[in-house]
Amino acid sequence: MLNRKNKLFAKKKISTYKNQICTIGHLAWQEGLFPAYNGNISVKIDDDLMIITSSGTAKGKLSPSDISIMDKSGKLIEGNKLSTESFLHLNIYKYTNAKSIIHTHPAKLLALEVKNKAIELSKLPIYEAKMWACVLGFVPMLEPGSIELASAVSNSVNNLINLNKNTINLGAIWLSNHGLVSWAHDLNNALNLTEELEHLAEIDLFSS
Repeated sequence: MLNRKNKLFAKKKISTYKNQICTIGHLAWQEGLFPAYNGNISVKIDDDLMIITSSGTAKGKLSPSDISIMDKSGKLIEGNKLSTESFLHLNIYKYTNAKSIIHTHPAKLLALEVKNKAIELSKLPIYEAKMWACVLGFVPMLEPGSIELASAVSNSVNNLINLNKNTINLGAIWLSNHGLVSWAHDLNNALNLTEELEHLAEIDLFSS
């Protein structure tokens, strides 16, 4: 049982992370990574709690009240309707050391897949392509928000970690014809990885 002092600390911690999510959401929206109500952002508070953007929220105009608290079983503790991708986030936290996850719908990565029927960033003849392509896993097209998608992401995360141990701390999964999920120790690094991969997609589009 938490004592009064610990409860106040936990409340302050959650408030701080909610504000960080609002800031990151706006930054990513400005970069075109969060059109309309698409995508979601979460932070792992501890082994029992996670906060995540509520369903139907505009990521570029978030307020702390748009962020819900849930436990590791997927139960809503506080806030509005949970994102349909909540279990996807929970599964990534289960198998990695991540503390933050950003799920975006990056236009250039999506355009690249539509154009080429695949995303093969490692084939680009530049250093950054080799550096970042090795942290990217893939999942076939599945219904957004489905248990099947969350399960497929779990399998892909485990396969990715087996291939590259560093991805237990920093990595991403491409959801075919859907979007990108990036994880890291903090929101800034999760967004940075998203930006790196979207930038490589832009180079690929412009050079082909």
